[in-house]
Amino acid sequence: MLSLVGSFDYIREITLATSAVHMVTLRRSHGLAYQKELVDALTAKGQAYRLLRRALDNLAAVDKPIAMVAVVFFINFDLIESGRGSWKTHIEAAGNMLKSIHAMEIRKQIPPSVAKLADIVVADCITYHVLGSAFASSGDTAMSAFESIDIKSVLQRAAPFSYGCYPPIMLEILSQASHLSQTDVPKARDLMSELCVLDFRAWVYGIPGLSPQDDLEVRVAMADAHRAATCLYILLAVPDLERDTLCEACITVEAQTRKVLDGLASVPIENALSKGLIWPTFMVGAQIDDPEGRQWCLGRMQKIWVASPFICPWGYIETAMTMMQWVWETKDAKLESDGGETGMNWLQELKGAPDHALIV
Repeated sequence: MLSLVGSFDYIREITLATSAVHMVTLRRSHGLAYQKELVDALTAKGQAYRLLRRALDNLAAVDKPIAMVAVVFFINFDLIESGRGSWKTHIEAAGNMLKSIHAMEIRKQIPPSVAKLADIVVADCITYHVLGSAFASSGDTAMSAFESIDIKSVLQRAAPFSYGCYPPIMLEILSQASHLSQTDVPKARDLMSELCVLDFRAWVYGIPGLSPQDDLEVRVAMADAHRAATCLYILLAVPDLERDTLCEACITVEAQTRKVLDGLASVPIENALSKGLIWPTFMVGAQIDDPEGRQWCLGRMQKIWVASPFICPWGYIETAMTMMQWVWETKDAKLESDGGETGMNWLQELKGAPDHALIV
């Protein structure tokens, strides 16, 4: 990345912008003034916009991957700041650019170091796309730019560099699940069956290029937590699946909730990869009703937000905590108004909300 800063002015400015917004969230998380850093971040971001727009007017084909790196950094800016903002627009722009790059087979024309960077950034963008789609309404078309992309192959090339430890096949399944209707039991059953037989330990131990110091069992625990959270997502997306007689007895909301919690508990907060578990923590935290379990999930997010020595605070974690608390308040209010007789499918409520943050 640093080698591109001197050659591409828009890369320089968006790098400065993301560095400055990191300082904003770092100071904010410690209760310090951050107005100067915020002005610096927004100024550099605005300059990066202008320079990138100018570059796109006369962009050589081999420079398209570089421009896409810049676009994904705009998404990172939004994630660092709050997880809100214009991330959907940036994801759509990156998806359209990625389709163009694949169609022109540009990857074969660029230096290996740039191709490697592009793989890492594209994998991040696809992950953002899939997880962003999970909470989007059925009428949201902003994510359609990725429909022709081979998710598995792109993610597999970048697997050694992924802090999230999302198995490519799992993200592909979640992508399909995000398009399920509430009555699509047969398709949901097929996706659930595919998830349950995956061997994530074999996948983790087969990732090429990992450091010898990498704790592979932590990665296995993370992959299992993601799997259980995805199973939980499918059960909430298609509520009738839990009552389907063809499903195994373990395919219940309660069982998958417990599996997510077990997976999370197996990954120490101080582990450098722990930030990659915010999405499953949000999923299970939103589902839980008992106060102790809720506080455990909230406390885990809070520690990752402010206490991890390896992670600069990312604002989307703070926003995820706020959203999770909103889900609790909404569920509790509905339970009280119904006399404690019926629960609320919070996923369907969240999909119907007008504003969505990106939680990864």
